[in-house]
Amino acid sequence: MSKVRPGYRQTEVGIIPEDWEVEPVGALIGLLDAGVSVRSVPGDFAAIAHDEMVLKTSCISKGRFTPSEAKPILPADLPRAKTPAKRNTMLISRMNTPNLVGEVGFVEGDYPKLFLPDRLWMAAPAAGRKVNMRWLTALLAHSSAGKALRDTATGTSGSMKNISKPGLRGVLVPSPKPEEQHAIAEALGNADALIEGLETLIAKKRDIKQGAMQELLTGHRRLVGFGSRWKPIRIGDIYAFKNGLNKSKTYFGQGTPIVNYMDVYRSSGLRRVALAGLVTVNADEMQSYSAQKGDVFFTRTSETQDEIGIASVLIEDIESCVFSGFLLRARPKSDLVDSNFAMYCFSSHDVRQQIISRSSYTTRALTNGRSLALIELRLPPTDEQRAIAAVLSDMDAGIAALEDKLAKARSVKRGMMQVLLTGEIRLI
Repeated sequence: MSKVRPGYRQTEVGIIPEDWEVEPVGALIGLLDAGVSVRSVPGDFAAIAHDEMVLKTSCISKGRFTPSEAKPILPADLPRAKTPAKRNTMLISRMNTPNLVGEVGFVEGDYPKLFLPDRLWMAAPAAGRKVNMRWLTALLAHSSAGKALRDTATGTSGSMKNISKPGLRGVLVPSPKPEEQHAIAEALGNADALIEGLETLIAKKRDIKQGAMQELLTGHRRLVGFGSRWKPIRIGDIYAFKNGLNKSKTYFGQGTPIVNYMDVYRSSGLRRVALAGLVTVNADEMQSYSAQKGDVFFTRTSETQDEIGIASVLIEDIESCVFSGFLLRARPKSDLVDSNFAMYCFSSHDVRQQIISRSSYTTRALTNGRSLALIELRLPPTDEQRAIAAVLSDMDAGIAALEDKLAKARSVKRGMMQVLLTGEIRLI
């Protein structure tokens, strides 16, 4: 058994400071308010005259509350709606799938027109207790206390699970004095503010990039120094299509690199470092299903039409690389299309709409080389293609730099939670 350092003690919830208590959650929170089941408006609800909404269970995740995760209530059910989200409370997912039950989120403000569904609870501080709900929410979101809460859930592992009120109230947590709860909450709140600010900035930069793509890739906005006429051309005139490699799972896990469905789905530009899959192939398969720089890969099947025909370009040479059977390869017949321009061109709004409209759907969305070959592009000269790609690439680099900052900010917050919520580092 490891030695406990001075000023700390061993408890049921681990090693904590000597002046902290071990308390059940029930001693820290008051009555649990629940929502009721109300029907939401199906389909397009743009014309709904009222603004009362019911929250989705996805409105809470890892301690955060997202008020936009809500749906309009069916007008006939408006009289039944109760329990709006209130400031300084914690929302708890009491009924959900096994991986989501027990999620919590801190509500900072009042939302009189956002109502809880029956699968969420709302908890406020217990009467007479100065409990900081942001601290308690963080504790139940990111510590062993959260695992203890989820472990109280009952139900079969493959369906919905439920947390009972006694189960929630009985979870033991390490509890500092109110002033230290406040200090911890304030530190974590500052970290959250930085993260949320970066998330908002990234979303804004992405919107700006989407607008630039729409203008630059359609010719509605021309870069300085370019004025040549763009030429309409069908994809089938400049690319040759082929389906990918299908083999039993025993051949996977070793051998040569393979471009897989998720590689294409995640990124519009493929490099060797991003390819994790390996497959064993013979010489004929290597020749037939080769992947080389400049090839464009399309996802050929998906659960929804919105995700069909996602494209990604191989932008560097990879020795002895092949591609999987869930993809279509479009190999350039000429050098009319710059590979960096292709990364953006095939993800533009106009091209995506053509791909979706030409796909088929039964139980899954499908596309094929014949359909994709009929899609029409408007191509500028290659020098203008390269200039457009450079502008969009600079935007991507700026977004990537912000995403790196965001990842570091999230990592710092995780470290802060580990030491602050356990008392390993004291703020007071």
